[in-house]
Amino acid sequence: MGQSCLPPGCAQAPPGPACSPLPFTQAGQQCYDLLVIGGGSGGLACAKEAAQLGKKVAVVDYVSPSPRGTRWGLGGTCVNVGCIPKKLMHQAALLGGVIRDAPHYGWEVAQPALHSWRKMAEAVQNHVKSLNWGHRVQLQDRKVKYFNFKASFVNKHTVCGVLKGGKEILLSAEHIVIATGGRPRYPAHIEGAVEYGITSDDIFWLKESPGKTLVVGASYVALECAGFLTGLGLDATIMIRSIPLRAFDQQMASLVIEHMAVHGTRILKGCMPLRVEKLPDGQLQVTWVDLASDRKDMGTFDTVLWATGRVPEIGSLNLEKADVHTNPHTQKILVDAQDATSVPHIYAIGDVAEGRPELTPTAVMAGRLLAQRLCGRSSDLMDYDNVPTTVFTPLEYGCVGLSEEAAVARHGEEGVEVSQGPRRGGRDSGPGDPHTRRWLSPCRGPLGKWGYWCPSFLCLQLGQVGRGVQDHDYDGLGCWRDPRNERAFGVWPTASGTSPLTWRRFCPLASSCSLTSAPLHLPLARVWPPTPVPHFPVPPPCVWSSPASNSQIWPPTPKEGACQQTTVSRVCFGPRRQQLAGGLGETGPHVATRAAWCLREQVPSSGDYPMPLRPGPSINGTVFAIFV
Repeated sequence: MGQSCLPPGCAQAPPGPACSPLPFTQAGQQCYDLLVIGGGSGGLACAKEAAQLGKKVAVVDYVSPSPRGTRWGLGGTCVNVGCIPKKLMHQAALLGGVIRDAPHYGWEVAQPALHSWRKMAEAVQNHVKSLNWGHRVQLQDRKVKYFNFKASFVNKHTVCGVLKGGKEILLSAEHIVIATGGRPRYPAHIEGAVEYGITSDDIFWLKESPGKTLVVGASYVALECAGFLTGLGLDATIMIRSIPLRAFDQQMASLVIEHMAVHGTRILKGCMPLRVEKLPDGQLQVTWVDLASDRKDMGTFDTVLWATGRVPEIGSLNLEKADVHTNPHTQKILVDAQDATSVPHIYAIGDVAEGRPELTPTAVMAGRLLAQRLCGRSSDLMDYDNVPTTVFTPLEYGCVGLSEEAAVARHGEEGVEVSQGPRRGGRDSGPGDPHTRRWLSPCRGPLGKWGYWCPSFLCLQLGQVGRGVQDHDYDGLGCWRDPRNERAFGVWPTASGTSPLTWRRFCPLASSCSLTSAPLHLPLARVWPPTPVPHFPVPPPCVWSSPASNSQIWPPTPKEGACQQTTVSRVCFGPRRQQLAGGLGETGPHVATRAAWCLREQVPSSGDYPMPLRPGPSINGTVFAIFV
């Protein structure tokens, strides 16, 4: 280890590579190369990556208890009160549907099947705690120092805090990353909302069943919670003031709501709660108003869950001391393309940063890329365009790219073609629930030099099938490497969420190619939508110049006389077995899928060809094109 960067009298930090001399250090403070504030998905990814690249790193994390008193460990929202417990309870609800349908397939199952919230909650919470411990171990293995206190800026390079024993501590760093995430918003203007309501911070940590529940909100959090509560056999009502899933395709959102209503969730549209009161028997009486008729109504519930948005967790950071600027309306930290704030050496990633998707994979990838840039290992920036996402409602809704409304707003109605329709197949085409249908709503934009196709899917366990626009290590699959798409990721939490990418070289244009181990047949006849679309002229069998062993080249260089009309950025075709991420039980459920990807095809500058549709993901035999 090199010479310490600390001046005389400065406390020695844990072992690790020496950080740069910092002129602002004072006696008693510890010095690091990188200080990460926030122990969530993005912050931990950044800290671990920087430590692996040889930097001296510290992580400061603190979870303020919710108004209900709920607290949790290291890992952030996703691990503790978001993706992981949500997906597990969603899976529990889906299993209830399987049990109800089982007699139609010959299984003799006692009906009605009973569900124990206590057993499920214990299993989910124990699983989450194991993940908390795993993060602690990983930090220790990478020599990352972990502090559990509420950080507050003293100046642009230093934060302070108070340890459990009451001892004050100062930490300084050459670079600081803010990754504190967000917390649910309480509607404090509603009487009784804070005193008697809970949020997603609490629902997953309840020891006993929430019973009859009112979920207030129109976000995906509201719909997901109401959906799995209904699936677990509870009486769930969702109160929506305006537009459900506002940021998503509204036709698909309406189908999600319709499916939930058919399956037992009570929907109160155009209503707003006025107050919550606690009755002598412990139940909660909620008074609300119908905004259309101005008529008041009331009902009694065991639990009221607020899902009315989230706010960034910056209250205790004292950002003004570091001159870090925020958006006055959202309170989120303003950042540039480099994730830098108004102070060049202070960065913000994840939910706390303005204009970033509130999704775990984006925060993880942004954290890793930021660490690589800070360590001089890469100059790559996070690409936030066309991020795939899935809403885990009972009928799962997955999408990527623009919604129909956003596409029309950008290109006008004349520049957008929309096709949609129901499809039945696989598990939702057999006996049992007659209301389950798969819906597809592709939105195809202008067909010029670059085309795009923005699909929306609705089907059971869509998160495991609609894996996002990405190239993962499919078994027996071929693809060309395009560095622009190299850092793709999938839907979380599924097996595709953070899987590493594996590239194999195959020629997508012909079956006889020096780099193709087997003929590659693309089922163009089954492209959706089925309307005829002109394609490029089929080139003669092409022979690409063979690259060196294990090398990756882009663009591929054709030999003399080979086809040069088209440059294909990516094509994949092959089967894949996935494991449900975070599943309970011995192995967790598996699902087999078959996917074919062909994304973005560049038109020669000398030609005037329209963009062809190529096969995209295959879901139970139906193949779809995707252009983004």
